[in-house]
Amino acid sequence: MKKTRWTTKTFVMIGALAALNIILSLPGALLAGLTGMALFSAIGNSILIGISYSFVALLFRRFGAVTLWSFISGILAIPFPIAGPPGFCQRLFISSSGYIGGCYLFNF
Repeated sequence: MKKTRWTTKTFVMIGALAALNIILSLPGALLAGLTGMALFSAIGNSILIGISYSFVALLFRRFGAVTLWSFISGILAIPFPIAGPPGFCQRLFISSSGYIGGCYLFNF
């Protein structure tokens, strides 16, 4: 089995997928802001994040890819009301969920 290394291309692709995830999550945040009900945003973003976790894990097939993706997504989501109100503390949970999701997807 050929061992692949982390390259600059891999880091750029993970960052691009993280930015794409934030862009796709913004309509849900806008809908939640307009209606005043965060439920609409939560349903759409939960489905989107579940698809994105699996996509990143299957695309890169490396331990740590999902963790890095969720960390970058959490940093990019700080000014937006995507997973709750804007701020830093909630984004730590997003980043830690990437590690847990990466462990789960890597082992199964």
